[in-house]
Amino acid sequence: MKTLAILGATVVLLATPSTAWSQSSRTDRRVALTFDDIPLGQGQPGTRCDADKLLAVSRRITEALVANSAPSAAFITTGNVCDEIRDPVLGQVIRIWAQAGAVIGNHGHRHLSLSRTPIDIYQADLIHADSLIRQLGGHKPRYFRHPFLHAGADTGTMHAMDRWLEEQHYTVGIVTVDNNEWVYARAYTMALGRGDSTMMRRLVSAYLEHMDKAFAFAESMSVRVIGEEIPQIVLLHANEINRDHIGKVLSVIKARGYSFISLDEALADPVYQRPTYYVGPWGISWILRWSSDSTVWRMDLPKTEEWVEQ
Repeated sequence: MKTLAILGATVVLLATPSTAWSQSSRTDRRVALTFDDIPLGQGQPGTRCDADKLLAVSRRITEALVANSAPSAAFITTGNVCDEIRDPVLGQVIRIWAQAGAVIGNHGHRHLSLSRTPIDIYQADLIHADSLIRQLGGHKPRYFRHPFLHAGADTGTMHAMDRWLEEQHYTVGIVTVDNNEWVYARAYTMALGRGDSTMMRRLVSAYLEHMDKAFAFAESMSVRVIGEEIPQIVLLHANEINRDHIGKVLSVIKARGYSFISLDEALADPVYQRPTYYVGPWGISWILRWSSDSTVWRMDLPKTEEWVEQ
């Protein structure tokens, strides 16, 4: 297994799956769309204080979701907007997503890793974000997603956090279609800042192919681990590449035979009651967590191209 540290996060890199971006013969697949790091995750320095850019990301993504009749879940990272404009902008962003039919979720305030943060500090950060979401957006978030998908590096921490979340009336925002979308997003924002339209087009093409491969991987792993395909839950982010091209991403997903469902509907499937076996520092999908077979780590996770990483 090869690992690569990029921008403070760890990405698992194995071989690229052979499935190419193409029309699927399946027409009965279902997926819930979830977005992290709202109002804006990947961006140039200073974007946390750019109200117009923050609002535009939410408006344009949600407009595409509504046009495609696609429910979503919006996981808010309250620290992703600077204090000077936080109250009006964060409240407006939450309302934009809620009016588009999204369920509002909590993604922490400072986007802390549970693998590297004492649990009491981590929980206090979650409570702070919860308070801001309620105060500024008028919504009590029902879902929490662990930043980096780090759910506890040891059994004690993981179980203690699960119990605490249950006491706080939170449901974990599970992910089954994980991907390296954020790497493409960061590269796209850098190219956008340079005005490099040629690189932007190249990145969008690679990003769409990567997302197709991520779904192919999740589908094949569902069959291997569960015995059949399941309602999937895909992880995406609030960023500029999705602001500009989320409609194309939705087209890629629909071409694989998917219809869009809510996170509530996806999690109602009995598969999501399965126990997890993985305990450790990695942020991995729940399909991998459900498998007690360590050989899944040798399966073909979608790889990010070297030129994108560079």
